[in-house]
Amino acid sequence: YEAVCKLHSKKSPHLTFGDEWRSELIAEILPEDNAGVILNCFIRTDDAGILVSANHILKGEQWWGQNKEKAMGLLSRLNINPSNSELQFPSGSIYWMKASIIERIKSLELTLDDFEQESGATDGTTPHAFERILGYLCADSGLHIQGVYSSRRQQ
Repeated sequence: YEAVCKLHSKKSPHLTFGDEWRSELIAEILPEDNAGVILNCFIRTDDAGILVSANHILKGEQWWGQNKEKAMGLLSRLNINPSNSELQFPSGSIYWMKASIIERIKSLELTLDDFEQESGATDGTTPHAFERILGYLCADSGLHIQGVYSSRRQQ
């Protein structure tokens, strides 16, 4: 596969807007009218590693939440030191990802033991830290996170 689409139900009990959030994210990366065009453009963009709704690329230190320590632990497994670059990641866990990024994820050698019971946690867990390292995996691979608007929202 050249790219894989990752989807998330957004059924978290703390989210009252999960259905709307999911619908928006999916509509941007899998629009009914031109999903194939968007996917082909992403695949042909050599320096793009992840494709996500342009409104859901989060940047800056304020987005670390309680995840920085766990994220640094994950990045250290790949000898990635993010000290010189700003946090940037695709929020919402709905995006397209190229095979090269999947290979980087595989290199983390994550097991079930790496994932704690969430027990209703909304931050500070391995999945939340993992979400935040995706931009660093892209950058370390010479790639970037590409944002897209569906044809209904082109600006």
